[in-house]
Amino acid sequence: MKKNILRTSIISLMMFIISAIPVMAQTKKYSYDLVVGGSETKYVATKAGGSSIENKYYVTQDFVAQPTGSTRYFSYHSRYKGNQVSNGLKLAENDRKQHNNTYHSGKAVANKSYKLYCKCTGNGHTTSKSTVTGKWTP
Repeated sequence: MKKNILRTSIISLMMFIISAIPVMAQTKKYSYDLVVGGSETKYVATKAGGSSIENKYYVTQDFVAQPTGSTRYFSYHSRYKGNQVSNGLKLAENDRKQHNNTYHSGKAVANKSYKLYCKCTGNGHTTSKSTVTGKWTP
């Protein structure tokens, strides 16, 4: 009887400790191949948990390849269950800085998986694909 109580107490304590550990934000690499006007939603990552959840997501472009003589912009936002849940970012083809924007009110939920949406806009050679790679953190 005492062994069962002790075993149950230990298991309960372990479950409490495990559930109290915050999930760290995942930074994921991404790569899109898009024509002008094209968009895709993919690259799932989990929002960090814990007591002080941040209401932002981050995007950094590492590389862009587009046709010579063309200009490209890439627009990003976070999506959850197919819906846009954050304000968008629009980055120029040569922008390599880290950028962030906010989630819509109440939409940044700890331990939930979000997808990154990307749309390509620009001019010149609009039917040729452009490639953009980088990393993002929900």
